[in-house]
Amino acid sequence: MSALDGDEAAAIKTAGVFSFLREFVSLMNNYTLTNTEMKIIDPARTDLAWEFRANPFGPHSAELQQVLSIMRWKENHGKYVLVETGTRNRWVLGRLPKRRGLRVEIFENLVFADYAEGLWHLFRLRWEEHTDRTLEEE
Repeated sequence: MSALDGDEAAAIKTAGVFSFLREFVSLMNNYTLTNTEMKIIDPARTDLAWEFRANPFGPHSAELQQVLSIMRWKENHGKYVLVETGTRNRWVLGRLPKRRGLRVEIFENLVFADYAEGLWHLFRLRWEEHTDRTLEEE
């Protein structure tokens, strides 16, 4: 058996990588997440909401992190956000437009001097959007 030269070895490695990638892509095409697997928040898990309320800046449990990921990665159109007003320690509720470049809808009547309170309000709005349930204060 003779040793392979550099070009032959590289060709075999490349073929192996492409073979692996073909198999991987084939497997991934056969496995698709359903809408329910990707975007459902269990409305009974209000314990996760109270965990966020107690510590909005984290660290968060793995379960709460999943909830936050679902809430934060919703398509942008119509997503509620906090907007800094330019005045120190002042945020207002906003809603993202249908397309980038359009104005963010600002709700001037919802002003927050405490960023954590603004985050809690935002969390509650997003919770209701995803679960069709309102979070009542404990």
